[in-house]
Amino acid sequence: MQLPVPLPEDKTVSYLKAIYSGDNQGRAFLCRAITADERVIGKIELTKSDSGAAELDIVIRRDKCKQGAGESALKQLMQEAGNTRWCRRITAYVCHDNTAALRLLSKCGFRTGRRFTADVMQEVNGTYRLTSRPGIEMVYDYTGTL
Repeated sequence: MQLPVPLPEDKTVSYLKAIYSGDNQGRAFLCRAITADERVIGKIELTKSDSGAAELDIVIRRDKCKQGAGESALKQLMQEAGNTRWCRRITAYVCHDNTAALRLLSKCGFRTGRRFTADVMQEVNGTYRLTSRPGIEMVYDYTGTL
């Protein structure tokens, strides 16, 4: 589900605690800011499951996309997770029409997984609606690289 931005104060406090502690409701959590020109333009995070796999979430300001900051941040986080053996696999769930994200993930070595349909909250004229969107699972597997 996509959360409204800015987050309400209680959600912001909870999110900052997760970043600081590395724990997101009992799940291991890595989060880094994405910066350009010394300004925060997004965030990239991994949340690990009990199986050792991690789910990727990356958000970059629309006007800062396709300028290399996302690729740099993703490669750094992938390297950190791999060097420390933090997770064994990274999975990203991407809307099928998000060509920039699909291109970024492919460039960084992710392979195409299954197709799916997900219910997401989407902002439409200041209100949020639940809509079904088709997506593609993208997977990076550390097997053989650690």
